[in-house]
Amino acid sequence: MKIISLNVEGQKHLSRVREFLVRENADVVCLQEYFPETRENLLSDYPYYFFVPTYKVDQDQNGLKHSATRVWGELIASKVAFKHTEVRRVTMDDYGSEYLPSYPQDNHLPSLLVVELVNDMKVATIHFTWTPNGTVTPRQNRHIKELLEMTKGEELIICGDFNVPRGNEMYHELRKVWQDNIPERIESTIDPKLHYANKKQEGKLKLVVDYAWSTPKYQVRDVRVECGISDHCAVIAEVLRSR
Repeated sequence: MKIISLNVEGQKHLSRVREFLVRENADVVCLQEYFPETRENLLSDYPYYFFVPTYKVDQDQNGLKHSATRVWGELIASKVAFKHTEVRRVTMDDYGSEYLPSYPQDNHLPSLLVVELVNDMKVATIHFTWTPNGTVTPRQNRHIKELLEMTKGEELIICGDFNVPRGNEMYHELRKVWQDNIPERIESTIDPKLHYANKKQEGKLKLVVDYAWSTPKYQVRDVRVECGISDHCAVIAEVLRSR
């Protein structure tokens, strides 16, 4: 089964994202910072769809800023039917069940979307807690513990924009439990040109923060990273169940 994970940054890169998804023709697509009104444009070939809002955003149809009246979030879309879907909010103590943060707050509401497919594969995605310059904060540390507790003992593929640079202490907490399938040769999943931090100096910010983690039940192979699509690079992987 072919899986794609990509932070699409709202509608700023819509045509590039659409061309990429059509070309790759994955079985399952996990998107972060996704506007649900773009479904017909991006995901018309995917009949099964699970979206959860996480942030009130200040980006309009042309990528311009205005008051926070729109909502984006995380998505799992599939060509394989769903058996079960579930959302697990990581930060209920911060926001409460009915509240979504909005601009100019710098943190969305991290939410784990979990989908069990009819082929018995379980796929999850998340846009995890942002921190300045990839540092570790007490809030992110606490959320890592919550995330690991809510998935304890669970067999799944979990992908997304984690905002956790490979090699830091939060990464090593995740690595104790899950397999990191991003090849070691990959130096960054931040787009060298399209990310705001690289607009003035190409490739200035280099961090691996997007992942396709797995537990022992699954084999993840042929993992690659493709840039030039959005402000983050896409992660593409083939997934099989281990015997």
